[in-house]
Amino acid sequence: MLLIERAVGQNPDRYALVMAAGADSAAEVEPSTHELPIESVHSAWSVIGWRHKAVYDVITSSAEPVTMADVLARVSIGRTSGYETVLDLRVAGLITWENNQISLGPVDLDTVAHLHGLAVAVRERVVRHRAERIIWREWLAAREDARTPPDLPLHLYAVVEDAAQPPDEAYYVALMDAGPSS
Repeated sequence: MLLIERAVGQNPDRYALVMAAGADSAAEVEPSTHELPIESVHSAWSVIGWRHKAVYDVITSSAEPVTMADVLARVSIGRTSGYETVLDLRVAGLITWENNQISLGPVDLDTVAHLHGLAVAVRERVVRHRAERIIWREWLAAREDARTPPDLPLHLYAVVEDAAQPPDEAYYVALMDAGPSS
């Protein structure tokens, strides 16, 4: 991630996804011309554990039950982490394991979210964030108003030098002779 533009006012920081310097695979990677979809992650993973999602995705994407060896190979995680993840998913009821075959369990992610009251928590978070944004925008507006100098009445404006007239050399000499004001 490369910071390409700093935040200003309500505009956030902007970043670019770039290849790391010295990456060996840079020659093999071709830039993509299509955008990948960005999907939200189910709120149940905040309870179950974000790291378990990859293993669950492998199991849900398979039409047939999978073995532990298949899961470990497809997710590229270590044996201990894989078994811990499968155990946590089994405890949550998301998967079952019978005769070395792993398949979907009786519980789905919506049920986990409902049991933990996550829909209410998400709604409360959205309301809180909206209120915080209103306060933040008001603070930004007040800050900008404080930085903007007030409009002065016309009688307070003075012309320092008129570029249409030649400079008054005698005035500058008198200023220099008088020295700095005390």
